[in-house]
Amino acid sequence: MHKQEELSLRIQSCSETISQTKELLEQNSIRLDVQEHLYTLQKTLENLDTENLDESDVKNIESAINRALKAVSQFFPEETLMPIKTRETH
Repeated sequence: MHKQEELSLRIQSCSETISQTKELLEQNSIRLDVQEHLYTLQKTLENLDTENLDESDVKNIESAINRALKAVSQFFPEETLMPIKTRETH
């Protein structure tokens, strides 16, 4: 697989994870402002030009996503996040 393709897929995975998390927030009627921030983040990732990214850029994005997920996890019981947590960490 071409390196840029791999980086693009990693960004796509981040976007999908954010989308799933946002859906869980919506289903559990969790804070609307958090949902809105996740929506903005998801749209930003979807519109990101991955051709200009390198490995360190993607690692920084993945790290930021993981920090955001950790912060959001406080709103859920442990079992609620299991489908997301069992996925490979970004």
